[in-house]
Amino acid sequence: MRALLSSFAAGLHLAGPAVAQLKLELATNSATPAAQPPPAPDSYAPLLRTATPSIVSVFPAILVGADNPDQALERFFTPPADEKKKDGKDKPIERLSGSGSGVIISKDGFIVTNRHVVILPSGKPADSFKIELSDRRQVPAKLVGMDTVTDLALLKIEAPDLTPIPLADSDTVKTGDLVFAIGNPFRIGITATMGMVSATKRSTGDSTETIESYIQTDAAINPGNSGGALINASGQLIGINTAIYGNSTNAGIGFAIPTRLVKYVVEKLAIHGKVARGFFGIQADNPPPSAEMTPQGATVTAIMPESPAADAKLAVGDLIQSVNSTSITDRQDLRLALSMIPPDDKTSLTIVRGGQSLTATLTPWEPKLSDGRMGFFSEDLLPDVVLAVMEKGIVVHSITKEASERTRLEEGMIITSINNAPASAMQDVSTHLRKGVNKITVLVGDGTRTLSVRIP
Repeated sequence: MRALLSSFAAGLHLAGPAVAQLKLELATNSATPAAQPPPAPDSYAPLLRTATPSIVSVFPAILVGADNPDQALERFFTPPADEKKKDGKDKPIERLSGSGSGVIISKDGFIVTNRHVVILPSGKPADSFKIELSDRRQVPAKLVGMDTVTDLALLKIEAPDLTPIPLADSDTVKTGDLVFAIGNPFRIGITATMGMVSATKRSTGDSTETIESYIQTDAAINPGNSGGALINASGQLIGINTAIYGNSTNAGIGFAIPTRLVKYVVEKLAIHGKVARGFFGIQADNPPPSAEMTPQGATVTAIMPESPAADAKLAVGDLIQSVNSTSITDRQDLRLALSMIPPDDKTSLTIVRGGQSLTATLTPWEPKLSDGRMGFFSEDLLPDVVLAVMEKGIVVHSITKEASERTRLEEGMIITSINNAPASAMQDVSTHLRKGVNKITVLVGDGTRTLSVRIP
């Protein structure tokens, strides 16, 4: 029996490697923590008392007839009786069309807010704007400019004794940092909530038309907080509150545009009223995970034909690790870096291809779209298809497998005509595409092909 057990034990030993010994230790209450946080103050009132004067309420308005003004809004938007009529006719009055928050960023009255705060449901800017300061002063504001890509807008007021907020470098923000969200939720007045940074470089989706490198926070953010401030424990601005996860009220997940991006955008808006961005023709994603350490950078997944990226001989699979000497750790870093490069600005990329480090030089184009988007657009009748404007026509930039099977369109095809009408601009697609059968002519290689695309 002993011999049998010995043989069995020997058999177990030969069947595989020896099991490594695992020994864990539990920390005791007396153990010294790795990093002792500073004690929390009894009150954050001094901090908020300093920061709150920089936060304003933004009231966009539309011009309407003077009949039956909403009495609840008279304090802000009903003119005095002697101003209502001129030459026996009623003057239009301003009627509230929503509300939001804003942040004073300069002594001379520049205020940053969200683009979606200042536009109407039609997509056009409101007719006028009123700003209510923390001391209850109400002053008119003019719209200096707005940026679709980042959802930022810049307003300007003329008023004395303004308190601009200091800006922190959002690149230094870390998960776990204490933060405060300040704004005017539900139009109840300036309100502060406290939380922490839950994550950085967050995205709410895979939109090709927006730049998202958000700071995520669990500080309560509700409707009306849009355009308000996210500040750190030193009272410095680290982001502009812009979005809530979900479709209603605070769910413990809010997002703020980091000050690094805010600074770049508002400086351009103050000078030009818009932000001109270069078009590179690159689509990239994070490197695929692997058993070994995943490399830092952004992997090129698609190159638009005849684009600056194609001219620079970039290839699918290239790992982009820096843009103009700025390190790129993931696709969010890449999108953020490229979004802050104007057209015709020579750009240097460090890439890794086949284990070798290479340098590529690109000169981005001026995007052809008038609203500042990055050359890409979509059409409601072609869901799951991303298009882009090119010299030769409209290129199919990306398309899902299901949409390709449904429409017979493929990535890289260049649409030159729709139903016998030339297609060279975004409006051509929406104008000529229709429900039913469409004849779409595309460039494929050196030739053309006409597709019959049925749209239900």
